[in-house]
Amino acid sequence: ESVSELADVFLRNAAEKIDCIVHNAGFNPKDRAVSDYAYFESTFRASRFDANNVAECCYINALRPMELTGKLLPLLSDDASVIAISSWFGSIATKDTEGMPGQYAYAGSKALMNMFIRGLAQEFVTDADKKRTAVAINPGWMATDMGGSLRPGVTTMGGMDAPLTTDTVAGRILDMVQDE
Repeated sequence: ESVSELADVFLRNAAEKIDCIVHNAGFNPKDRAVSDYAYFESTFRASRFDANNVAECCYINALRPMELTGKLLPLLSDDASVIAISSWFGSIATKDTEGMPGQYAYAGSKALMNMFIRGLAQEFVTDADKKRTAVAINPGWMATDMGGSLRPGVTTMGGMDAPLTTDTVAGRILDMVQDE
């Protein structure tokens, strides 16, 4: 319901076309491990798999963002970009070589978003009158509440700090969009 309400606000009040949508959803059930370990385990281990809990992550990280994009298509400029902030966890190839076992909710939701973005890019190609793009990017390990380094008392990656700030990544995305 909230996605429809948000889209309606844009559709009613947009004075100009939208040049860029950035989907930055990043819910990872591991962040609930301290307060609700059973929830975390139900999204991380096959032996405790709970489809409803995994689906919640997919709704937040992939399904709702794509629903919003679909509703906002009439407002996109002819050369608009749709960007999804993804993760190496969403790569099937990486899962084969470097991935951690489990991670069904987060990895699956990012893989789902990657596939949606790939499909959207193909849809955009079929519209010869427009030069729209859709891409999923993996910005790398960032210092966020979810990625570590910003959570007091949390040690990650052997005590290392995340090498990227959100400001750095946002600047790089802006540069990329402006260069198109």
